[in-house]
Amino acid sequence: MIDYLNKRVKINPEKIFIEYKNQSISFNQFNNIINNLNLTSKNSQAKYIGLQVKNKLKLISAIIALNRQNKIPIIYPNYPNVEDYISTTKVKITFTDKNITLNTQDNVNNNYINYNSHSTQIVIFTSGTTGQPKACELTYDNVYKSSIKWNKVLKFNHNDIYLNHMPLTHVSGLCIFFRALHHNFKMILEDFEPTNYFNYIMKNNITLISMVPSMLQKIINCNSKIHYTDNLKAIILGGSKMSTNIFNIIKQHKIPAYISYGMSETTSGIAGFWYNQDSPNHYKSHEGVNITLYQSQIMINSDTVMKRYLYDQTLNNKFISHDIGRIYSNKTFIIKKRKNSVSNYGGESLSLDYINKHIESYDIVSQCKLKIVKDNLWGEVLHAYVKLNKNIDSELLLKKIKKNLPKHMIPKKIIKQ
Repeated sequence: MIDYLNKRVKINPEKIFIEYKNQSISFNQFNNIINNLNLTSKNSQAKYIGLQVKNKLKLISAIIALNRQNKIPIIYPNYPNVEDYISTTKVKITFTDKNITLNTQDNVNNNYINYNSHSTQIVIFTSGTTGQPKACELTYDNVYKSSIKWNKVLKFNHNDIYLNHMPLTHVSGLCIFFRALHHNFKMILEDFEPTNYFNYIMKNNITLISMVPSMLQKIINCNSKIHYTDNLKAIILGGSKMSTNIFNIIKQHKIPAYISYGMSETTSGIAGFWYNQDSPNHYKSHEGVNITLYQSQIMINSDTVMKRYLYDQTLNNKFISHDIGRIYSNKTFIIKKRKNSVSNYGGESLSLDYINKHIESYDIVSQCKLKIVKDNLWGEVLHAYVKLNKNIDSELLLKKIKKNLPKHMIPKKIIKQ
């Protein structure tokens, strides 16, 4: 597979590729950043290199720089329980923000290489659907084919501007970067800020946005007036169950919403539907994706299915999800529920067993039971019912949990029993 960044530099070097923190970066400048980036490890023979980088531009720069060195970046999330992720891979964090310096000065070193399309490009984590978080090996071909399939749905063009405020340690955010690279359009990297959101869309001529339903709800809560131009082609919504309230918002304000289905193991979305109040809202597979059932569970056959879980057996393009589904005669499908103790919450798939064991590991907790509760506003929320060894305020327990678990694993409410 060709080096797409070098291809863009040769064709249109001065085109703006990324906007980040009020800085416009062309393809040529981004390429210079990569070529000037010195990521030499003490263990030069290491195949996998651990990254935990908060700065978004530094993170994507480090990923491409390591790829050009034939290294595989393991992208660790910025979570307080990161040691659980490291114990999964046995690969320590080698580079953080302080090890990475960005320099856009001209560098004549093209570092042009051809990548083996079936080699692993990145290792990215699931949200911990079956206990310990799992590391997914995504190949160059997985990432590229995912971009191609999304192009069939969204019909990218070189004038598109994709607002990317999804986390780059998650497949949803990182794949947007590669879509922009593969299809030659601009990506704006921003932290999520719901205030004056629609003014921002209009001011920056945004055409595409990805988000989870809770983000859209926060935007609606913070903006008294919803307005956008015809430039907005789609808001892609995925990651968790849609509440009735979210669908009502889409309907009322005629938001061009594409509801997607996918996961880390499938290199982001592999199916979806354009919301239409007058037709059944069933998922339709993206081109080249085959959906079947295996013991009632959704089974995905696609060239976007990950190579394997790290150190595990190769999957050969087939993955059995934890989603219980139903397939219709027109080959569309729905998700009925999640299997066992796996749930979607806050845009992430997670294991209730993992969270439950963590909370019960506290000396002050004698028993914990977790429950996913339907919520008209957010779709679903997580409640924890706990028995305590000490008479303490539930807010103190919640504060302790927040120090040790990522946001999407934190219960919305603690109920003492």
